[in-house]
Amino acid sequence: MIDRGDYCIDILQQVLAVNGLIRSAADKLLQNHLETCFTAGMHSKQMSSRTKMIEEVVRVVRLSNKSK
Repeated sequence: MIDRGDYCIDILQQVLAVNGLIRSAADKLLQNHLETCFTAGMHSKQMSSRTKMIEEVVRVVRLSNKSK
C-alpha cells in the first residue's frame, strides 16, 4: 500500500485491523492454554512444575501489557 502511494489513513486502518486480529488470536491462545496445559500443570504434584506454569503465564501477560 505504501509503494502504491495509498492514503496514509487507509494504510493505518489496515495496520490497526491486523493488530486487532493478532491480539484476538493471542487472547484465544492464552485462553486455550489456561484451559488445557495450565490446568493440567496445576494438577501436577510437583511444585516446580506448578511454579513454572505460573511464571510462564505472568511473563506472557506482562508482554501483552507492554504491547498495548
